Amino acid sequence: MIWASFGWGGKSSTCFINGRMNSNGYREVLKIHLVDIGNAIGGSDWIFQQDNALVHQAKVNLAWFK
Repeated sequence: MIWASFGWGGKSSTCFINGRMNSNGYREVLKIHLVDIGNAIGGSDWIFQQDNALVHQAKVNLAWFK
């Protein structure tokens, strides 16, 4: 599996993931990459968006975002 992001100011590097993504793995990828990618691509004013994939909507991840 491959995870990456893009925005107005550019794109992230590609993160390769072994196996299937689960809610814990998704959260770990975000913990490692999200803030740095957001600041690099969007500067200080950016919005993170995601679709309704099951790992995105997992209760544990929704609570983590809050």
